[in-house]
Amino acid sequence: MGDDLIIRKEKPMEEGSLRLLTYLTPSMPTEYFTLLVQYLETKLNRHIYLMVETRSSGPLADRPDPFSANEADIAILSSTELDNLFQKAKGFVNLIPAATFFAHPGANNRPVYFSDVIIHKDNRDKYKEFHYLHGAKWAFSSKTSVSSYFRPLYELKKMGQNANYFTKIFETGSHTKSIEMVLDHTVDGAAVDSIVLGIQKKMNSEIRDKIVILKSWGPITVHPMVINTRLSSDLQRDISECLLNMHSDPEWCPQFSKFNLIKFLPIGIEDYSRDEEVRKGVSEMRLESAVYY
Repeated sequence: MGDDLIIRKEKPMEEGSLRLLTYLTPSMPTEYFTLLVQYLETKLNRHIYLMVETRSSGPLADRPDPFSANEADIAILSSTELDNLFQKAKGFVNLIPAATFFAHPGANNRPVYFSDVIIHKDNRDKYKEFHYLHGAKWAFSSKTSVSSYFRPLYELKKMGQNANYFTKIFETGSHTKSIEMVLDHTVDGAAVDSIVLGIQKKMNSEIRDKIVILKSWGPITVHPMVINTRLSSDLQRDISECLLNMHSDPEWCPQFSKFNLIKFLPIGIEDYSRDEEVRKGVSEMRLESAVYY
């Protein structure tokens, strides 16, 4: 007789699918969140559906939040939206005690990122320091962005300056658009999320070759991940542990490194207080854009 046929049965999926919602596109590539979903699916042995909201960096103001409405199980959003979500979805949402650690020279093994001030390499002699950008054309992504909006205002205030520092201001709608506008000389400078810039440099040789970082302001606590409290405490713990153990997995760690993600680190709600202080410190200031994209 021939060799016996060996049939390997896949382990059946656990009952109950999960829904992961991201508010960080288009600045962050959808491929990154697809990889995150695939990783969690494999480790949790559950189907997970990815939902992408591109219109806002947090729950839309004109409708119920997705946790009160029980429309999401996990969400990744801007830290500026965190307090508002906790107020709206009180009792239905918690912070996941795991946060991303992306490669950056100033990160020092902390779950932080930076506000990177960028210019085109052709302008290196003209703009040797940030203060040389006085009177320049400037871009920021949105009025909810810590890295492109609040942190530059904070630095201007420290300099004794205000939003009139720039002659023309563009609200671009995303960090990737801000990078494009520096690349094509539509603007002279911009402040962008260092995580986004790092990924774009890795994916795009033109950005890698032509975009220069003039200054990195920060650190800023990374974008929070939150979870639906209707999930069992065991499942919530399993999700956190999957994230915190990712760096020790020889199959998945190299895949995440393509997006400059090194590992996940423990985090608590108190870690976001520094960013709140920055926002409160510039509450009277505004960057008013002349052009919207």
